[in-house]
Amino acid sequence: RMPLRFHRLELWADSGGPGFHRGGQGYEATTEWLGEQSTATLRRERMRFAPPGLLGGDPAPLCRTRFEPRDAEARDLPGKIDITMSGGDVLHYWTTGGAGRDSPLTRDPQRVFADVLDERVSVASACERYGVVVNAGKFDAAATATLRQRLATPT
Repeated sequence: RMPLRFHRLELWADSGGPGFHRGGQGYEATTEWLGEQSTATLRRERMRFAPPGLLGGDPAPLCRTRFEPRDAEARDLPGKIDITMSGGDVLHYWTTGGAGRDSPLTRDPQRVFADVLDERVSVASACERYGVVVNAGKFDAAATATLRQRLATPT
């Protein structure tokens, strides 16, 4: 009844808001409509307002949806829309995760490094948001201590 093929469905790195308690992750999916022409109704939330962080934690990123019609140019879609889909049309969507709680600079650096290894947090986000330095796939404790001290010092 629903001729749909999932090409991708996986956790989305950096989708949980940074914090001592990192927000749960959202997912990224790519689906292809295989049937005849049909109307798809999308009703998505968190497209304009991110889940706010708590007690110094950071917000999670916004959701987004990208429509790639087989015979037209790809475009981003709003959260609430009815679209006509034909066989071969593709939807990419990213769901937001939860917001972080408490300062990301207080999260145990080894836990952040484990998140990097698990591809839950990118190397860039580990550095920029958590103050954790990963060089060539290895945790750098000395550089992390220096960076965290610099990031914690008000300018």
